Amino acid sequence: MAISGFELFPGMGPVMGQLEKDIEDGFVNISRAAVLLSHRHATRDGDDLTIWSLLIGDVQDADPIAMWQRQVGNSIPTGSLISSAQRIEGHPGLGWAPFSPSVLQRVDKQNAGANVYPAFDGLETSNGVITPEGLRASWLTYIFPVGTSSPIHGEPQQSAVPGPCVDIAARYLRDCELGALLQCMPCNGPRTIPVPYRASPNWLIVVCGSRHGVTWEWKGIYEWDSSIALPPFSIKEILII
Repeated sequence: MAISGFELFPGMGPVMGQLEKDIEDGFVNISRAAVLLSHRHATRDGDDLTIWSLLIGDVQDADPIAMWQRQVGNSIPTGSLISSAQRIEGHPGLGWAPFSPSVLQRVDKQNAGANVYPAFDGLETSNGVITPEGLRASWLTYIFPVGTSSPIHGEPQQSAVPGPCVDIAARYLRDCELGALLQCMPCNGPRTIPVPYRASPNWLIVVCGSRHGVTWEWKGIYEWDSSIALPPFSIKEILII
């Protein structure tokens, strides 16, 4: 199905720039299509999913679960996942995957006044691999115990977790024993310098939780005030289910 010159949304001209060229040449990958749509909202919830499937050439259906399952074996820039998009729920292995490329309008209205973070292509960030078990990727990682959890095996014992971690635990990690903060690593250059989110002066950090530290669940995005020192991060491979 050709979509060159196709007006994606009413009142909007054809997509401009490099993305337009990519569309004219064929189809774009799932993460780049999500980036495009996260910056240009469709008129109705559900329209984004239809257009998303068209952009990536996946015309079997507009079911986000099936779309992501057909991506198993492919890689994805970790930075393209840093957004406010809702995640798939109730399907093991896909809890990290965006349900929609943009924040659904009904959810956006419920959270009026809250910061909304659109996706970026993340091309400068390291890739993760989509597996049947989940997203396996290396991140700059800080792991900390939640509440009265015992010290983490194999991790240096923390004398005290940073203040924001208390807020993070209360907001995201009530059913977890361990928390993990993740930052994207660059695909080139020094691997220990995180890639910042483009549209905020603060650090946008992925929050994950776990009961055992083997697999992790995506819990959300946290904006860490840049005036507060970050905890020590180290490179770790994480499986997010």
